[in-house]
Amino acid sequence: MFATTTTTPAALGASARYAPRGGAALARKTRAASGARAISVVVRAGGGASDEDEVALLEKALKLAKARKTESAKAPPAAVVSGGSGYSGASFNVKTFNAISPVGLNKFPAGKYAVSGDDKLLPGDPMAIMLRSHKLQASEVPPTVRGIVRCGAGTNNIPVKEMSEMGIPVFNTPGANANAVKELVVCSLLLASRGIIEGNRHVNEVINVEEGFDYAKIDKRIEKDKAMFGGREIEGKTLGVIGLGAIGSRYVLMSFVSAFVFS
Repeated sequence: MFATTTTTPAALGASARYAPRGGAALARKTRAASGARAISVVVRAGGGASDEDEVALLEKALKLAKARKTESAKAPPAAVVSGGSGYSGASFNVKTFNAISPVGLNKFPAGKYAVSGDDKLLPGDPMAIMLRSHKLQASEVPPTVRGIVRCGAGTNNIPVKEMSEMGIPVFNTPGANANAVKELVVCSLLLASRGIIEGNRHVNEVINVEEGFDYAKIDKRIEKDKAMFGGREIEGKTLGVIGLGAIGSRYVLMSFVSAFVFS
């Protein structure tokens, strides 16, 4: 058995997805400590893995770590900044991909952290990467990076295996977008049940054209054709939810609350 510990800032604390090599032969256990959130990764051999396999894995990890340390030493020293909080020192630089809400990014204290999607605006090489749907390539991860966080649940757009071999933990944020998705599910349910999209398309592509964009005629035509898109009321219908994760559980709770309030 061997353990690897990597310290990351608390602001990037989330669920760790650290995938050591070995597939089914290795089991993983991650533990987030309080404060600086040291992520401990304990790997146990099993299912036929030998001592030689563990030694080979450790030797490869050590070789990669030395290579990263050498490359990191070549980078120019980070600029010393002073923020409004009184902090004075080198900032922790975070490189972002995709459009991430400034509401979340503003939670990083100025001075202690420098966050930008443009390398030129960072005072030094990035120490962490934050992304949403960007398909991250291993070549986009400089040797100074110590952690990668996905603003969402899935990590399929991040080369987790390669990052694990490089000693870089990958985090995700399950549930962060759950409420937004739940509301879109409700929206989709209403749109589908009442034929709203079909009705809108009928007005724009049929009525407006056939009535020559004469608003008086369009008004009368809408009254005539609206029965075509009456749809169905959802009250009294059975709601099916497959999976009670962060999204499904919120949707069920909302349904119960709505039924109680409006019954």
